Amino acid sequence: MDLAEHKKKLDFLLQQSGIPSYMHESIVEYIVNGRPVGAFLRSLLCGNLFETFARADENNKKAIENYVRFFSNSIFSSCYGSEEKVKNWIETKGMRGL
Repeated sequence: MDLAEHKKKLDFLLQQSGIPSYMHESIVEYIVNGRPVGAFLRSLLCGNLFETFARADENNKKAIENYVRFFSNSIFSSCYGSEEKVKNWIETKGMRGL
């Protein structure tokens, strides 16, 4: 599967996920191209629960379970779970660097 197909698949999965639509582009670009994300999403990807809630707007607070389900079922475990994994994913340019 090439990167364009992965993007389409991720877009489809995100549309079904319950994650706010204004977050979809950031998630796809992070996964595919390793583009850095904002503080809320980075804290979520790193697994920092307290910071995630502190930085989330109301819509994202309601969707945190959906984020966890999406990340654990839909994407590479090497791009989330710790600060080191997130840093490495960004440095290697995401899926583009695989």
